[in-house]
Amino acid sequence: MAIPTAAISGAVTIVIVSWLFRLARRPVPTLPDGSIMVRYGRWMLAVGMLCGVLVPIGLVGLVLKAGFRTPEDPYYFGGMVVFFLVLGWWVLLESLKRRVIVSDSGLVSNSPWHREPTRLAWTEVAQMKFSPTSGQLVFVNRSGGKIRVGTLMSGLDQLITAARQRVPADVSRDALAKLEQRRSRGGV
Repeated sequence: MAIPTAAISGAVTIVIVSWLFRLARRPVPTLPDGSIMVRYGRWMLAVGMLCGVLVPIGLVGLVLKAGFRTPEDPYYFGGMVVFFLVLGWWVLLESLKRRVIVSDSGLVSNSPWHREPTRLAWTEVAQMKFSPTSGQLVFVNRSGGKIRVGTLMSGLDQLITAARQRVPADVSRDALAKLEQRRSRGGV
C-alpha cells in the first residue's frame, strides 16, 4: 500500500470512528415500565452491513473486472475478504442481538454469544471493571457471572447514573469514574 493511500485510509477511519463515538452518546428513551434499553444504534447495523456485505461484494466485483496483477494479489484479496467478513458479521450480530435492560431491580443482558439472557440484580454486583482496551464496562457478581456493556452503546450515561445509585455501597466506583473520565476527554 502506498503512503498516500495509507494516509487517506487512516484519515477516513478516524473520521468514521469519531462520528460513531458521537452517535453513541445519544440517550435512549425510557420504556413504559421505567427501565431503559442500552443498545447499539442503527449506525452500528449500517457499519456491519457495509463491512460484512457490501465491501466483500465490492472486492469480488473489482477482482472480476480488473483481475490480479501480481502473484501476491490473491493473498491480499483473500486476507481483505476474510477480514471484512469476520469484522462485518461480528458487528452485525452485536448490533442486532446485544441489549442490556437497566431497571430498578438490576440488569438483563441479551447477547449473540449466549442463548439465554444473563440476569444480575443490583444487590448481587460484587465488582465493576472498565477495560479501555476492549472498550467494555463489566458488571461481575459473586459467582463470576458477568454482564458486558460496550462503550459504543447508546444509553451508557443513563446506565452509569443508575449504577452509581443502585450498586451496593461497598462496591468500588473506580470503573465508572475511569469511564466517565475517558468520555469527558472525547473518547468512548
